[in-house]
Amino acid sequence: MTSAQRLVNRIREFVKGFEQEPTPLAQDLALQFHDLCRELNERLAKCNDFLDKGRRSEAVQEALSQPPVFELTSTLDFEELKNWRNLCIDLSMPPPPELDFETVDRLKDECSTEQLMAPLLKEFRHLVHTGERDERIRVLRRIREYDSDNPVWRQNLEPLERERLEDEIAEAKQAVASENEDRLRELHGDMTDPNRVVKAPPELIRQMEGVLRRKREAVAAEEGERLVAQLEEAREAKDFPVLDALLRKWQRLSKYEDFHPAESMLGVANRAQTCFQEEARRQALDQQFESALQSLRLALDRTPDDLDELERSWTQLVSCNRPVPEVIEAEVTELLETLRDQRRRQRHRRAMVALVSTVILLGLLTAGGLTAWRT
Repeated sequence: MTSAQRLVNRIREFVKGFEQEPTPLAQDLALQFHDLCRELNERLAKCNDFLDKGRRSEAVQEALSQPPVFELTSTLDFEELKNWRNLCIDLSMPPPPELDFETVDRLKDECSTEQLMAPLLKEFRHLVHTGERDERIRVLRRIREYDSDNPVWRQNLEPLERERLEDEIAEAKQAVASENEDRLRELHGDMTDPNRVVKAPPELIRQMEGVLRRKREAVAAEEGERLVAQLEEAREAKDFPVLDALLRKWQRLSKYEDFHPAESMLGVANRAQTCFQEEARRQALDQQFESALQSLRLALDRTPDDLDELERSWTQLVSCNRPVPEVIEAEVTELLETLRDQRRRQRHRRAMVALVSTVILLGLLTAGGLTAWRT
């Protein structure tokens, strides 16, 4: 157990005890804890100053030296700290200062970054005396990915990049003249590196990008020509699964900013798209026809007696413009005629019933009227 933990334990006993008086022992506890918090804040302020000056390694070293500030902060920030501070004020004892938790959190983040950078820093220290210039540039740029705000890395990187810039410009101009795509891509990536300090000439960058763009356009045009030939072949062969896959490829290629298809290529692609859409509509109608035919067959198996339902099913089937099996057509035609005849007879029967009822009613009314007259 550390001396700080022993001190905190004694304070906690005092806070939980019944005799809370400003005794010499309590005064001594308050003074010791006050000094311990003050010393911790002074160490945190020193670390913060190192960080502000870009000296992370020194800040981390100070934070991790014995006793580590993270461990000490955790010890001093005990559960009854607020009660202890209030007691100190009430008993006129020196209250502990507020701990600088903001700097503690900052140090935690910087320690994590330092841990990630440790292998790179070790490699850089080795390369300072034995490494090639390009290797040192590579490692320094990777370090700047983690620590871009630290001016130290910029100061180390700038003279190295300035020394290499003239050679880079000469190589880039030669690559532009020879249209060496691989070398141009490599040089362009290096000259536009976001962690680079010394910027390359903008005009040279534009020239490099122009050559690379023309190369991409040529590759895209070649891919487009090959694809439209395959589209035309699949369309003529009515190979719709292959046509579907090729059209998907064409759609992806069309979204590529460096692809500029000629009118002839667009015409082939449009014809292929139209052919595929027509086939899709035809297949949809075939599916609709099969579904309608299946529904009608099930209805016929039940010997339907609903004329309206049968007519709707038949109309839906015929609207698909597909040849209906003769057996089905004959059965439906006969059944429709039977149901229509039944409906006509039902209507005639209802009309006759209505007529007879009317005659009877009139007779009754007439008879009643004569009886009343005679009376």
